Amino acid sequence: MLDLKNAFYSYEGQLALNDVSLEVKTGETLVIMGPNGSGKSTLLKILTGFFPLKGGSYQFKDLNVDKTFLDDPKQAAKLYEQIGFVFQDSDVQLFNMSVREELAFGPQQLGLPPAEVEQRVADCLKLLAIERLADRVPYHLSGGEKKLVAIGSVLTMNPEVFVLDEPFNGLSPYYRTLIVELLAKLNQSGKTIILSSHHFGQIKDICDRVALFSEQHQIQKIMTKAEILNDPTELAHLSVL
Repeated sequence: MLDLKNAFYSYEGQLALNDVSLEVKTGETLVIMGPNGSGKSTLLKILTGFFPLKGGSYQFKDLNVDKTFLDDPKQAAKLYEQIGFVFQDSDVQLFNMSVREELAFGPQQLGLPPAEVEQRVADCLKLLAIERLADRVPYHLSGGEKKLVAIGSVLTMNPEVFVLDEPFNGLSPYYRTLIVELLAKLNQSGKTIILSSHHFGQIKDICDRVALFSEQHQIQKIMTKAEILNDPTELAHLSVL
């Protein structure tokens, strides 16, 4: 589904991705792990189409995602409709005056009929069990509630791929469990999930594979969950990243 080859990216001369190749399969849950500053967030933003690679290639299905593609709003929309991104900091993502408006914003931008937008919002509120928050102002919510609403703002657009940058950071065990259960449901429904995490224990129940970044901004290795669980040394290492 997603195919990244020999990807290179830098910020004003600061290396972020160095010859990174990665294939993501339809319907899998792939977790990106590694030290801070190793390139995890950059990779997720490249896959979502926030900016083009400076070297290498990125293919999403039959779309060649390069600078020319992303500079064309009509072409880029084909990618944005299929891949949804959840920021690490929910405050960056939430800007409407109510949760209901937040959930409706994406579908409205897609040009969906008002009745369908309303139905998607209602379904999302129910799925996330946040009906009680529908008319609340997002920035008045707790960290866990904000994260659910941020995920909901992507969920109402019904993308094929969900990309989440450190979705468990700063959350209580209660909300971490809720989000893991939600991601499992989405994956079971056929959605492809790509997320970054610092602790294998948080994602071991939902991951299919782990791509481990090195401090050299490269993917050091890619392992299946079974391979990790069968190697106590690797398990101990990933549990303290």
